[in-house]
Amino acid sequence: MYAPQGTPAPPARQTVAQISLDPLISTIFTVTAFILLYYSGGES
Repeated sequence: MYAPQGTPAPPARQTVAQISLDPLISTIFTVTAFILLYYSGGES
C-alpha cells in the first residue's frame, strides 16, 4: 500500500517492522494488549 504522492511511510509501518523483527517486544506487546482488553471488556 503505497501513497500516491510519494509521502513517507507512516510510523505505524515502522513499528510493525520493528515488532516483527523482535519476538520479545512482540510477545510483551501481545500480552499487554490481551491483559488490557481482558480487564477493559471481560470484567462484566
